[in-house]
Amino acid sequence: TDAQAQVATATLLQAVQGGAQAAGRLAAPGAQAGLVPGGMADFVALDPEHIALRGLPPESQLAAHVFGSHRTSALHGVWAAGVQRVAAGRHALHGESAAAFAAVRSGLLQS
Repeated sequence: TDAQAQVATATLLQAVQGGAQAAGRLAAPGAQAGLVPGGMADFVALDPEHIALRGLPPESQLAAHVFGSHRTSALHGVWAAGVQRVAAGRHALHGESAAAFAAVRSGLLQS
């Protein structure tokens, strides 16, 4: 029914609640999980043009991402503590990480 949340939405909301509890963010009286004024602003944005989401109504896109993206990610952006860490599907430290990996690999191959 319309009153029942989709499985992906219900699961995500439970994960947000559990994550906030595990991080100790619910210790203060009246504290809430999720996006709240003065909170940490940890959230993701999906790419509505991703093949798994394109043409779907917004209320169906989370489920399509969770259950139908199959080896690709519709994540467009990720923010942690209000700072964007992933933009256009690429982590802000991708270039540095790739260079560090290549350097370590070269060192190992020369050993």
